[in-house]
Amino acid sequence: MRGERDAGGAPIPASLYEPSWLQDYEALRNSVGSRRGTRDLIVVDGPDAETFLQGQLSQDVAALEPGSSAASLLLRPEGRLISVLRVYRIAPQRFWLEAQAGDGRRSLERLLRFKLRTNCEMTLRQIGAFSVLGPHAPPQPSWNASEDFERVSAAVRWGAVGGWDSLGGPPGCFSALRLCEEAAFEALRIASGVPAGAELAEGMIPEEAGIVAETVCFTKGCFVGQELVARIDSRGGNVPKRLRGVVLSEEGIPRAGMPQPGSSILDSAGAAAGSLTSVGFSPTLNRVVALAYVKRKVSPPAAAGVPVAGASLPAEIRTLPLLA
Repeated sequence: MRGERDAGGAPIPASLYEPSWLQDYEALRNSVGSRRGTRDLIVVDGPDAETFLQGQLSQDVAALEPGSSAASLLLRPEGRLISVLRVYRIAPQRFWLEAQAGDGRRSLERLLRFKLRTNCEMTLRQIGAFSVLGPHAPPQPSWNASEDFERVSAAVRWGAVGGWDSLGGPPGCFSALRLCEEAAFEALRIASGVPAGAELAEGMIPEEAGIVAETVCFTKGCFVGQELVARIDSRGGNVPKRLRGVVLSEEGIPRAGMPQPGSSILDSAGAAAGSLTSVGFSPTLNRVVALAYVKRKVSPPAAAGVPVAGASLPAEIRTLPLLA
């Protein structure tokens, strides 16, 4: 496939087949790999920090002990998403809220709008992050956090593959782990059905992404945006669309080229069924794979088509994860 061109004459990305990329992917699937990046971090500090966050976030912040963390939602009053955060309890009156890079500003603005007669301070900063993933990932490092800030970590799981994230950079003994290209991480993330980026866009309904179970405590009491989340949960989680996996039928990269995020996905009758949010190539499946929000009426597995360069590429809509 190297050197092929798509229907529009553009070269098919050879980087998908570069040996370094494939080796990185194999390391993540079968051994261990790492990456460096940045996250947005909101530091919440003060006597009222716990009480304030308990009423703003979907997770039971009060139940967190210093040295522990949990994933949480930050919602609009009507229950739609502002951002997904990881809450770290550093000390009784001090918390860190980790957000995807680019989500911190709107998250802070949303929190500040509800900060009335509350004795706590909130500041936004960017922080280095170090991620380790793979079946042979070394044990999660211990915390080294203080008022002056050092480092924290949290376990992660992408389907059958586990690992951890460390904020503040890698512990010295792990800094020599294989650094993998972002394309390798993205391919594994998509196939594992882990929502990020476009899947967690502001304004979406959290249940559509399948993230409520891990981010919401229904016994903690009231929080901003609770009504919609609780109503959907009480009705069996019915939402207009759900995050699904899409696998193109053709082996390798289709001659028509790679579909792009935002592309439509068509049902078996040719009607619009949803749109792609992330697209990659899975070396394990030897197929182009994608994540997509698909209408509830389409029950996977289901035949589908993805329009690319005037053609409708055969595909199948599947439940997640795509890889065991």
